[in-house]
Amino acid sequence: LNEQIKAYLKQPFISETQLISPLTISLQTMQTLKPKLTSITGQQGSQTLNKLIVNTQQYKATIAHYLYFVARGEFGGEYIKDYQESAYKTWDNISSNLSALHLLLDKSVKNSQQLILGNYERSQLTFLIVGILLLLFTLLLAFFLGRALSRPVRSLIAETRKFAEKGLDYRITIQQHDIFGELAEAFNKIGRASCRESV
Repeated sequence: LNEQIKAYLKQPFISETQLISPLTISLQTMQTLKPKLTSITGQQGSQTLNKLIVNTQQYKATIAHYLYFVARGEFGGEYIKDYQESAYKTWDNISSNLSALHLLLDKSVKNSQQLILGNYERSQLTFLIVGILLLLFTLLLAFFLGRALSRPVRSLIAETRKFAEKGLDYRITIQQHDIFGELAEAFNKIGRASCRESV
C-alpha cells in the first residue's frame, strides 16, 4: 500500500477514489477494531492505535488537499513537493505506529501463549498428582483388603493343621458367618461323622 500511495502521489491527476476511499475504509476498520485491540494490548495499545488513527486522518487530509488543488490547477511544483514531503512524513509516522502496534500484539499473543502453557502445565501436574494419589490409595486399599481376606484363610489353614495333628476329636473354632465359617463347620461335621463311625 505504501508503494502504491507513493506512486499515486507522483502522478499528476489522481481520482479521489484511488486514494481517499481506501484510507476511509482503513479508518473505519481501525475504529471498529479499537475496542478489541485495546482489550488485547491494554492502554499502551490504545494510545498507539489512537496515534495511528490521527496520523491516518492527517494523511487523508493531506491527500485530499493535494487532490483538491491539483483538480483546480492551482498547484505549482513547489507546493506539490511540500505536500509530498508532508504525506511521506505522515506515512512514516503511520508505519512506525503500525510497527509499534504489531510489537504490542506480538507481546500480547506471547503472554497469552505463556499463560495458556502455564495453565496447561499446571493442569498436567494436577492430573499427575491426582493419579499418583489414586494409585497410592488403590495400593493401600489392595493391601488392607488382601490382609483382611488372607487372615481368615491363614486362620483356617492353622486350624485344619491342628485338626490333622490332634485327630478327629479336635474342633475348629472359627466364629465367622461367611464362607470360611461354613468351611470350618464342614470340617467339624467331618470330624464328628468320623468319630461316630469309628465308635
